[in-house]
Amino acid sequence: MPQLKSSSFLAAMAPHATARAERPVLHLHPEGDPTRARVEAYIHERYQRRFGARLKSWMPSLVSLRIGEEILAAAGYRDAREPLFLERYLAAPIEHYLGERGLPVARAHIVETGQFAAARPGAGRLLVPLLARHLHHSGFEWAVGTLTQELHHLFSRMGLAHQPLAIASARGLSAADRKDWGTYYDHDPQVFAGRLDAILSHIPERQA
Repeated sequence: MPQLKSSSFLAAMAPHATARAERPVLHLHPEGDPTRARVEAYIHERYQRRFGARLKSWMPSLVSLRIGEEILAAAGYRDAREPLFLERYLAAPIEHYLGERGLPVARAHIVETGQFAAARPGAGRLLVPLLARHLHHSGFEWAVGTLTQELHHLFSRMGLAHQPLAIASARGLSAADRKDWGTYYDHDPQVFAGRLDAILSHIPERQA
């Protein structure tokens, strides 16, 4: 089972050193973490290669999935007690969209995920369950995020419950911001929401 750790030390114990070295480990990178710059560079490179994008802002919390020093995948998240990036695509706060669907939830229990990046095929399938488990343990009930068509298909293939809320249109961005995002908006991004306990119910325990 993959592990979890951060620079402030959050880790599960493995029975043997050799096994520990081979297992993917989830690292947490809050703002101020000295290893965070490497994760930002990793995400930026993947977005630049895939979309020709130039990322200039970051989620407050980043995570990386690693074997040893090699980064396999990375992502970020933001507590909804502050404004969410994806709310620029919405006509009302995110909790209103969930409430309209009969899913009332306090904003403090919502988390935005994003900036998913993976260099290896299949690495995203390892990262998503660990990130979902971490967020659920942190007290969040709902994860919301902007998914391209490719990411939406990945979540669907994994059997993860998520529902569309809105089209993520570049119309709300300035011309400079649209240029920075390259071809990202050509990949049909949409805002999705998923209840974390429902997502985790579809993930084998050994993966989460």
